[in-house]
Amino acid sequence: MSEWKPIETAPKDGTHILAYGRWRDGGAPNLQLVSWFTAVHDGWWTSACLPFDPTHWQPLPAPPNR
Repeated sequence: MSEWKPIETAPKDGTHILAYGRWRDGGAPNLQLVSWFTAVHDGWWTSACLPFDPTHWQPLPAPPNR
């Protein structure tokens, strides 16, 4: 896996990334698959449409070979 990078360097073009942070309403830090979404509210959102406040990110690994 790649090194963790500051969230400010993450792509904001809809690319899914692995992110480390907290749910927007608090809670313990955790890992989530997120992407930047601008249609309603600019921000990082999970695939379940939940807002997330990441601090760091990594690109997703390549899928397994078949």
